[in-house]
Amino acid sequence: MNRTGTSLSARFALSSALGKRVFEENPDLARPDDHVRQAVGWTVLRDSAEGRPPYIWVSGVPDTNHARGAAGSLVTFGCIANMDVDEQSLLGNHPPHSGKTPLDALKAAFELGRKTSPYLAAAQPLRWAGVHFAEQARNAREDNYRAAWGEVLWPLVGTFQALSEDGFPVGIVNDHQLESGQLAGYRLLVLPDRSTLTAGQQQAVAAFAAGGGAVIENDPAWAWADPSRQDAAFAAFRSRISSKLANDAGPTLLAGLLRVLARSPPNIDQPVATGPIPPVPAAPA
Repeated sequence: MNRTGTSLSARFALSSALGKRVFEENPDLARPDDHVRQAVGWTVLRDSAEGRPPYIWVSGVPDTNHARGAAGSLVTFGCIANMDVDEQSLLGNHPPHSGKTPLDALKAAFELGRKTSPYLAAAQPLRWAGVHFAEQARNAREDNYRAAWGEVLWPLVGTFQALSEDGFPVGIVNDHQLESGQLAGYRLLVLPDRSTLTAGQQQAVAAFAAGGGAVIENDPAWAWADPSRQDAAFAAFRSRISSKLANDAGPTLLAGLLRVLARSPPNIDQPVATGPIPPVPAAPA
């Protein structure tokens, strides 16, 4: 559905009930920050749809700052902020119901969208690092949510978080995309568990590496799911990235990073020039 739909629509909630109470029932299991879980979810939807922006519904927020923050966060991750508008307030005769977004906050979010949309209309997500989302491995754990988080989801979430926080352009590659070798633009591929890959996925990884791509496999010693050892996991993963940049793959990785970062972010208060997006300049030799 993600591949064929024009654009996906979703609502995100992080309640204990929807999370199967896995963190409440397993206090020894590290709980990712809510904003990290949301960012991963938004990126899964975006990249599963080949970069098409998903519509994410934003329910009532209390004020202008929250409205701008919600809309800005979604736009940052390549989504469309679908701000919930209380119908009775559309004509201006009645204020929004309690719990709904105030009109001034909605106007602020819409103004942000008006300024940023012209720059993003023909944009595609930047590609440099791709993290594999092993959907079949997660599904194989069925209702063992503790194992799903400890063995599959935390290696995905942790590596995604580290790459995002360090400013690397990062996407998520699902099982189908890896199986069919849809890795164009990526220079670095992160595999949370290579042992679970199918033969077709293994071939795609080998072809990616043969073409100059760098591959980082999750180390079982990186205890992402252990609150007392998680900092060490982040440090070890970041060290592995640094070593990749320093070895023979470094020039290729850096050249790819320069290509995707070559264009400076626009000043959204300036008028937008129309026409095609100029090509990204080649990286220096």
